[in-house]
Amino acid sequence: MFSHIFESAEGISGFGIAALLIFFSIFVIVIIRTIRMDKDHVKKMGNLPLESNQANGNNGEH
Repeated sequence: MFSHIFESAEGISGFGIAALLIFFSIFVIVIIRTIRMDKDHVKKMGNLPLESNQANGNNGEH
């Protein structure tokens, strides 16, 4: 049933190729950006949840 719908739609294969290219492009950009990220910044951001509130100037008050 579905194969008949897709066969009758002209030019639908172009959308599949475009979607694949968009996905692959975004994936590659994220990988490159992750590799180039500053390691010290990553460590600092990773330790934020572990730091005490007093180090940030909060005394546990909201």
